[in-house]
Amino acid sequence: VLVPVAVALSIKDRLDMVLVAGAMILTTVVEGVVGVYQSVTGTGASYAGDYVRAVGTFGAEQVLAMGALIGYGIVVTLALALAARGRARVHLVGLTVALGLPLAFSLSRGAWIATALAVMLMLVVWNWKVAVACVALVVVVLGGLTLSGNTTSATYTERVTSIGSSGSAPDRSVQDRYALWGTAVDIWRDYPVFGVGLKDFQRYRDTYAPMSLSAGSDVDDLSAGFRREPLLSAH
Repeated sequence: VLVPVAVALSIKDRLDMVLVAGAMILTTVVEGVVGVYQSVTGTGASYAGDYVRAVGTFGAEQVLAMGALIGYGIVVTLALALAARGRARVHLVGLTVALGLPLAFSLSRGAWIATALAVMLMLVVWNWKVAVACVALVVVVLGGLTLSGNTTSATYTERVTSIGSSGSAPDRSVQDRYALWGTAVDIWRDYPVFGVGLKDFQRYRDTYAPMSLSAGSDVDDLSAGFRREPLLSAH
């Protein structure tokens, strides 16, 4: 909470906004380039046995970080594009579209959903006709990936379709997430005012968690190999 409030208070004029937004976009571009390189060369984190998941400089232990960062960068870049005019708008829109590639390579369903909702809200407020056209374009692209039939397309098709089935037939990742959320709610019921203390979720987790919780996340990359990471938060 304090960090975004501090950033908002630090922006006094348009120059401050450009500096903050520019720094964020530059960071996003650097991480995106690293992520695309990892996915193309097979040097990222493991997904379904292949090292194609882009994680940027965050490492396999933080597989969700790059996707979240790229999503933020897309929202900021698009906001600047909608406010700009002429050639600047064209360049910013092109960069927004380009950032969609590392976002896709992150294989983070949560980042996909959050970014898509934020972008659609911005486009609807700006021009609803453009929003409809973008939705149609995304449907065509996803349909093309589904019909292409190659291995890479199958990975993204499976990842996208799993979003729709996460309620009726959740995979292990989603099951663990639901279990962790339920665990956090149960802990909150017993400690509604002060909680259990900072960083103490893992101490109480197994007392409240259902037996179905795997209690760890599989992590694998070429540099450190396979290992298990404990579930330390209610993510």
